[in-house]
Amino acid sequence: MGGSDDTAISLPDVTRREFDCLLDFLYNRVFDDNDAVSLEEWTTLLDVSTRLRFSKIRTRAIREITAQRQSLSAVEIIVLAIRHDVPGWLAQAYADLCRRPYPLDELEAERLGARITARVGRARENILEETYRTTWQKRYGSRYTPPDAPDEELISRVVNDVFWPGDASHSTM
Repeated sequence: MGGSDDTAISLPDVTRREFDCLLDFLYNRVFDDNDAVSLEEWTTLLDVSTRLRFSKIRTRAIREITAQRQSLSAVEIIVLAIRHDVPGWLAQAYADLCRRPYPLDELEAERLGARITARVGRARENILEETYRTTWQKRYGSRYTPPDAPDEELISRVVNDVFWPGDASHSTM
């Protein structure tokens, strides 16, 4: 088996690029310090080693990607963590998304999916609300209570700005 083209071992879920990356690592780099292995190659190795159940290469790829995680966005880390079952990456990546000063954009939300996007949004809202309450308490010495009715003019303006930027013809009122 595998001695000729007629008896080749089929790896249907592995692309040629992935297989070449795996062979290059096994033959040329497995014992090196791996400075020459790029983050993209480590990601490919994580992908293929997970599917082929090469646990030592997978563990090594996880360690190397973890060491270089500052080169990846929080969204990229979450996508990799979920795809390859690396739960240890998730908490920090979710915290990074909650900490940053701007929300997810449409492409990031698409990559993360509806459930994770909703949870990130909920977490960010909870953080903003708690921060506002704490600041109010410190500044005014009393507990903040939100208004009974939201400011409809503000809601209309924000909805227009988010859903139809630059077009004032839509109104929610």
